[in-house]
Amino acid sequence: MLTGIVLLNAQQPPAFDVAVIKPADPTNTRVGLGFGPNGRTLTIDGLTPMQIIREAFGVFPDQLTASPSLINSGWIDSQKYDISAKSEGDTPLSKAQSSLMLQQLLADRFGLKIHRETKEITVYSLLVGKNGPKLNPGGASGPYLSAPSPGKLVGTRASMSSLVRALGGQLHRPVFDDTGITGAWDFTLTWAPDDIGSDAASSDPTRPSLFTALQDQLGLRLVSKKSPVDVIVIDQISKPSAN
Repeated sequence: MLTGIVLLNAQQPPAFDVAVIKPADPTNTRVGLGFGPNGRTLTIDGLTPMQIIREAFGVFPDQLTASPSLINSGWIDSQKYDISAKSEGDTPLSKAQSSLMLQQLLADRFGLKIHRETKEITVYSLLVGKNGPKLNPGGASGPYLSAPSPGKLVGTRASMSSLVRALGGQLHRPVFDDTGITGAWDFTLTWAPDDIGSDAASSDPTRPSLFTALQDQLGLRLVSKKSPVDVIVIDQISKPSAN
């Protein structure tokens, strides 16, 4: 179902005052995207346009597609870029505002134009296991959810909504909280990461899968299902304009 063309700059959000975009440095082993603590600075290392767009709009791989001609061009999913951007000002920006700034940067410098559709894809539903949850009431500190090493999540007064976001990042698919559990909880979840070459996987090959770990350690379970979700469709994008 088509829901209309999205004009990224129809309502001008806060914008980066300076942005340097260049092909990724092949000697740089860092890969990722991060905003500064006030949300006004952005650093991207070695990401493709498709990866940057997913981060900007907060969607998973199955929620982003493009016209056949753009897909066939190859560069949007292969050319990697380094980006350094900054917005003047002292007022901290929310994550939503920072994301809007990145979306505007993509529109201004990559000529990005998109529209949204609703598409049925495979997602996961997080449910309570048959024997009930195994969660400890949150203590005095937090709220915080960290991933201190591959195959490990530590929640401190964490909500179920933060847990499903983290699980979605691990599974690369949307995860919906259908547990009915409210409040803040302390927990540790440990499983065998997909990367069998990681230190966590090689040091303890007996670790369970993420699905088994959720059931045994937290008393929760994941069930796959089909569900309509918001999908971003790239209508237009070009290699970035010069700095």
